[in-house]
Amino acid sequence: MDHQEVIDLLPLAALDRLEPGEARQLDEHLREGCPQCEAQLRSWRETAAALASAPQGAGSDSRVWQRLESRLHTEAAAAHSLARTVSRPRRIGGERAPSVGWWRGVATVATAAAVLLLIYNRVIANRARRAEVRQLQQLESLSWQLNDLRSELTAAQTEAETLRSVLDERAKLDRILMSPDLQLMRLQALAPAPGAGGVVAVSRASRMAVVQTFGLPPAPPGKTYQLWWITKEGGPTKAGLFYAQTGRMSVAPASMPPAGQRVILAAVTLEPAGGVDKPTGAMYLKGAPDRE
Repeated sequence: MDHQEVIDLLPLAALDRLEPGEARQLDEHLREGCPQCEAQLRSWRETAAALASAPQGAGSDSRVWQRLESRLHTEAAAAHSLARTVSRPRRIGGERAPSVGWWRGVATVATAAAVLLLIYNRVIANRARRAEVRQLQQLESLSWQLNDLRSELTAAQTEAETLRSVLDERAKLDRILMSPDLQLMRLQALAPAPGAGGVVAVSRASRMAVVQTFGLPPAPPGKTYQLWWITKEGGPTKAGLFYAQTGRMSVAPASMPPAGQRVILAAVTLEPAGGVDKPTGAMYLKGAPDRE
């Protein structure tokens, strides 16, 4: 392998694309000492590294092409100079002998172009993969945000339904309070909830009953508050279920007291979710009618 053949291998050597035999001959050539080949190989490797680490962003592609064109122009000028030098006709036996130098120069430029395009294609492929990863990350982030918005919307809808129900029950309570046959039972706090209180309003003419409480702690999981009518004739009769929220009044509908029976007491106990037929839990509130 002569010196020019070694030079032709330098672009491929910069990309570690040499065959084992070619790589061995190039190493031997460099160990013997060739400043020109060492400088060109270093230049090719610097070009490959610069293209591989080219920054992304607006205008980066045009800068890469500028580097490619600059490198190709440099190699083309070197090849042209070499062709002019070695392609001068030599006389052999009185005849002109064509030189192969020009074709070697063209081969060098073609190899350089192929290597640089290979490098550029690698850069583009790496950028495409990074762009795809970024897009997937953005899609995942948007998916999480959408799920969060859906959860917030569901919570807001639930809150709106709860508020609407409370407003309806308060409106019903206002109508009962305006009834001429209004019967009130003021609920007093007991030991489990010393700061609680409430009222039960009944209008037999309107056939409506409402319980309003405040200060009750939220019921534990699997539990609910239950209102009871305590009658002189039949004892405790279930009147309704309701839940309590911290810092808010609870307004809930109640069933009418048993017909033909006299209510002597209203009570609130903590019972299993779904309610029970007879009181089993602790009593939180109780109160007698203001008037019979």
